[in-house]
Amino acid sequence: MEVYAYEPLGYEGCLVRIEVDIRRGIPAIDIVGLAAAAVRESRERVRAAIRNSGYEFPQDRILINLSPADLPKEGASYDLPIAVRILSAAGAIPECGNDILVMGELTLDGKIHAVRAVLPAYIQAAKLGIRHFVVPRESAAELGEFWQPDHGKVYAIDCINDLAAIMLAVRNGKEAENPDALFVSDPPKGGLVQVGGLAQVGTGSSRNSYCQKGKQAFNTRKPDFSDYHGDKALMRALVIAAAGRHNILLFGPPGSGKTAAALRFPSLLPPLTENEALEVGVIWSLYGKSPSEPIQGKDKGWVVNSPDSLNVPGSEARTRAKVDCCEGVSETQFGVTGESVFLRSGWQYPPVRAPHHSASCEGMIGGGHPIKPGEISLAHRGLLFLDETTEFRRDVLQSLREPMEKGYVTIVRAGRTVQYPASFQLIMAANPCPCGNLGSPVKTCVCSPQEIQRYWKKLGGPLLDRIDMRVPVGAPTPEALLSSESGQQRRMLESVLQAVRAQELRMAAGVPQGTPFVRNGDFSPDQVSAFCNLTKDAHLLLAEKAQQLGLSARACHSILKLGRTIGDLDGKEVLDASVIEEAIGYRQFGDGDLYWPF
Repeated sequence: MEVYAYEPLGYEGCLVRIEVDIRRGIPAIDIVGLAAAAVRESRERVRAAIRNSGYEFPQDRILINLSPADLPKEGASYDLPIAVRILSAAGAIPECGNDILVMGELTLDGKIHAVRAVLPAYIQAAKLGIRHFVVPRESAAELGEFWQPDHGKVYAIDCINDLAAIMLAVRNGKEAENPDALFVSDPPKGGLVQVGGLAQVGTGSSRNSYCQKGKQAFNTRKPDFSDYHGDKALMRALVIAAAGRHNILLFGPPGSGKTAAALRFPSLLPPLTENEALEVGVIWSLYGKSPSEPIQGKDKGWVVNSPDSLNVPGSEARTRAKVDCCEGVSETQFGVTGESVFLRSGWQYPPVRAPHHSASCEGMIGGGHPIKPGEISLAHRGLLFLDETTEFRRDVLQSLREPMEKGYVTIVRAGRTVQYPASFQLIMAANPCPCGNLGSPVKTCVCSPQEIQRYWKKLGGPLLDRIDMRVPVGAPTPEALLSSESGQQRRMLESVLQAVRAQELRMAAGVPQGTPFVRNGDFSPDQVSAFCNLTKDAHLLLAEKAQQLGLSARACHSILKLGRTIGDLDGKEVLDASVIEEAIGYRQFGDGDLYWPF
């Protein structure tokens, strides 16, 4: 029997084999293998937990080796595997006869608390052929959707006294005497497969669908645009950004509605595919919290159920998973409550992060001790909102450039190199000038052209070049504020889902089987050439504007990808001059001397 723990180093992490040698000598516990302070302190927690659980702690010299020995070990999740190894070596509990992954933090009375990184530990262990997993009951909810019977059994444990029954169950291939100690669930629809080095969920088809058949209730987020009164141009821009996953900058005078629009933007985002939900679940499991936490502030992004269904031409709108419970998971077996540390229901929604402008580079990119994912990784497959963008430190803003281009971030700290996924959609909000009154119909801007130019330079040309859309937001008129137009949220969301469905069908027909589905904003250069077909007039217009505005190659590709999304919304397979003209209009601010549409 080999007992393994898990070290959450980077996205995949590493399994650690726990070895125990009990020999005659002065009673003591020695831990070797680059154990950090929290791991070394487990000696006292394990000793007290074993004694207070009714077992006799060995009165001998105990040597604990954590292998591989050159990998630093951190965290309290080593408590339970060390206790299992000591008890089995002392003969207090039977050996299970199989390799087993064990995770859990011990209290002094023998109870077991939740730990982070249970989901990535399960994936890594399953890849190496381990088929038995013992995890805290509070942490078991992380595995709800992705647990598979052919990948072994997961035992949810409450205290050390459950270990004997679990070890016998593993050895005999039977259920534990205490049924509550054994986690059993109906298998989800997909399976855990390996795709390109990243564990994903297989669905029996070549790709996971955003818009699946079947008319069901669609869950959405609050606040949404049902109570937002902005101009039609802004609404159009937000629909385009949501449909194509384009980065967007909103700028305008204070009080014009930039932040309110950004906080409502998540209500337009389509639900995650199963593969994306797994990636999000792994990152948030490493972080140790739930992605369903709302944005804090006056406008809080709570998850609610919509009583109506949404119809998408050509298919039916995909439903977001139920948010009130873990689907297919028994509450009595799982012990999942509303106070669970990690809510699986949050995985079905694109995560939203909105850090304060005082955020450090380490907090934005990732790092710390131990190394954890930063804001850009927590926003993976979701939205990163930077309010008051020009108030962020310049080095923080410029550190976003490489992850926006690559979709992942590489963190190097004191000889350690780790990677985290970081494919996020960026939405920024800022004033148009230092005084904030540029474009205001009732106030006068007192900034000189040079001050305005220096102000915009805070964003930096390379970062601004990666922003597909720069949208001026004017103050709404009194008539717009007092209007009572209904159904706006529904129409906007239906347009987004229709465009996403068009992208999905195009990718299904135009790429080899098994190619991951990407939205228009994430097209590679090859996909831009394959899917962004122009009419002759559109081709001439783009060439003329590129020469006139001095557009970079990245900017030209950005216009084509933006035009592809506009074409999807307008039902145009071939992009004409009107589509390209609209796409160019979203990039005209900030590059030269134009900072407001006077």
